[in-house]
Amino acid sequence: MSMPKALLLGCLIAWVCCFAQADNRINLSEEYKSQLISAHEVLALALASKPGLVKALTTTEGRWHSLEPILKINNGWEADEAMRAKITGNSLALEFRSLVQNPEYAISEILLTDGFGALVACFPAASDYWQGDEEKFYRTATMRQPYISAAQWDESTAVYSFFIAYPVPSEAHKPLKGVIILGLDVTQSYLSQMSLEDLLRLQVTEQQQPG
Repeated sequence: MSMPKALLLGCLIAWVCCFAQADNRINLSEEYKSQLISAHEVLALALASKPGLVKALTTTEGRWHSLEPILKINNGWEADEAMRAKITGNSLALEFRSLVQNPEYAISEILLTDGFGALVACFPAASDYWQGDEEKFYRTATMRQPYISAAQWDESTAVYSFFIAYPVPSEAHKPLKGVIILGLDVTQSYLSQMSLEDLLRLQVTEQQQPG
């Protein structure tokens, strides 16, 4: 567990000990999470149906016939600066950046994938090019319904966040066009409303993670 995360958790645990009772913290955190989702789902749905976004996905249709080329790109993703720049510097990614940097929102990252789970645009750079093995993608892609993840530490953005994901609308019985994913930053606000017991459990989980 890194020193900044340890200090953050230590401060939050001390804060919880000094202020408020722990018995109703879980309910409060769920209420906060619901409010955060409500505040951002309109934006997520608007992005999912944005003409420019749909057009970008349409131009990628038929690009892949198997996962092999996607996984090849994924394997070189960390070192391939040109590919990363293409994904994080296109017009959609620049729009994502303005939303991530907008203090009115609590967005840590935005990702757009095609129907195979390959990135089309994102900001900031994701840790993987292929998102197809991520629950936030495959649950959304399989069910064709919005998906909300649990809060957890995200290595690519270095914040505690949870994800809301929406399928990009496509015609009935047609292949999935893509998935839009928003990471919502809950580092301080969410953790400060958790019970002391859950904070300690979270700390133990972090200590057990490799690296």
